[in-house]
Amino acid sequence: ISDVQARWRQTPDGWSLLEVINHLYDEDREDFRQRIDYLLHRTGEAPPPIDPAGWVTARGYNQRDLATSLQYFIE
Repeated sequence: ISDVQARWRQTPDGWSLLEVINHLYDEDREDFRQRIDYLLHRTGEAPPPIDPAGWVTARGYNQRDLATSLQYFIE
């Protein structure tokens, strides 16, 4: 797909394909794995708070390079 297609949002509040790819990448590294670690090894402790929706703008997901984002996600 083109860069324009990857950054397109169906609605102003919706997420582009590029934002979804970067969101899934960050969720896997910073949320899912960490929460499983807390469930298995830190019973009773609360994992650190996260802000996945805030990451979209704070981390500039839609301004990132599509090919690089895809490569990070695949790896």
